Amino acid sequence: MPGDDGSDAPAAFPDLAVEQARLEFSRRCRDDMIERLQRVDPQAAADEITTEYVEMTV
Repeated sequence: MPGDDGSDAPAAFPDLAVEQARLEFSRRCRDDMIERLQRVDPQAAADEITTEYVEMTV
């Protein structure tokens, strides 16, 4: 299996690009989740415990 440099040597990390793509996707998902959570209004929670949790978490 040829390496990334065009030689016949095997690639040192053949799955690196796939893993990097997964990490990029995961980070985008995390950032989107944080953005959504920051828009949550704690006062719209169903009960006092949930309100407190949202205030502490966000």
